[in-house]
Amino acid sequence: LLMAEVKRSTLEYWASREGSLTWQLREESREAGREEGREAGRVEGRVEDVLRLADRRGILLSGEQRDRVRGCTDIDQLDRWFDRAIDARTAAEIFDVG
Repeated sequence: LLMAEVKRSTLEYWASREGSLTWQLREESREAGREEGREAGRVEGRVEDVLRLADRRGILLSGEQRDRVRGCTDIDQLDRWFDRAIDARTAAEIFDVG
């Protein structure tokens, strides 16, 4: 009887630990998913910012240049283009370095 109690207690202990670990892993996965969603939102917003700023400043972007901006997922690159678009007079000044 004592051995059965020990086994049952041990099984209950490990079951509770496994449940805690499963919950923790699930929460970490959810948080990672939320962070990915926030990052995707930042990228999408910056894409729209670059395109709108160019349009508002009267800078004509080719279809290829618009596709380049829309296809970019690097927030740092999008920030560089946005910063350049603030003072640029032409599309080349936004996209060409040097």
